[in-house]
Parts: sequence; structure tokens; C-alpha cells
Amino acid sequence: MNRDRSSQGFVLVGVVMLVLALTILGLSLFSLSSYEAQFLRQTRDSEQSFVSALGGLERAKCLLDATDNLGSVKASMPGIENVTAAVAIQDPFGGGPDSTGAVDWDGANILIQVRTSYRGQQRIVQAVFDPEKVRAPTAT
Repeated sequence: MNRDRSSQGFVLVGVVMLVLALTILGLSLFSLSSYEAQFLRQTRDSEQSFVSALGGLERAKCLLDATDNLGSVKASMPGIENVTAAVAIQDPFGGGPDSTGAVDWDGANILIQVRTSYRGQQRIVQAVFDPEKVRAPTAT
């Protein structure tokens, strides 16, 4: 009979240790899931900022085609779809002013740069735009 009483105490200590180990495991998994959610949110926001920048590039091309003016990109783009700044530069020698003057459709390529910000995630995307390829060929 003495054996049974001492083994019952041992089982109680074992159960308490098992509950403690499971509690620690549960808390660590909870902490890990919180970290994963935060990482996922940052990744999603970064991707949204990038997609907004790509959309800004396409919108800038449409503005250039519709207005024939480089200044329309700088004036119209900020505030649309998370865009904070946009410029269009057409200077064959580089170093010229940005977003000024008319588009020379037979001239040099146009550098378009779009900056976006979405929930603290910022992206800058730039592309070279060949104006000759946009215009439809004229009938002769």
C-alpha cells in the first residue's frame, strides 16, 4: 500500500510537468503565428505598392498619348492609386529638365519614373518608353 501512495504523487508531478511543457509550446506557437501575420502584412503592402507603381507607369503612358505633354505626368499622377510622385523626361543627351514641354513622338525615348507609398512601403519603378511604337501608323 505504501507503494501506491508514493506512485500517485509521482504521477501528479508528471502531469504538472506535461501541462507546463504544453503551455510553453502553445505560447511559442502563438508568438510565431503573430510574427508570421506581421510578415505577411508587410509583404502584402510591399506588393501592393509595387503593383500601384506598375499601374502608374501605364497611366503615365496613357497621359502622354492623350495630352502630348510631358508635364501632364508630373501634374496629374500624384494622389492617384498611392502614387506620390511621377516624372517623364525626354532628353536624348540626359540631364535635361523633367516633365516639361511637348512630347516629340519622333524623338528620343522617354524615361518615366513613378514613386508610390502604401502603408509605409515605398517603391520606385522606372521604365523607358519608346514613343514611336505607341502611335498608330498613318494611312498614305
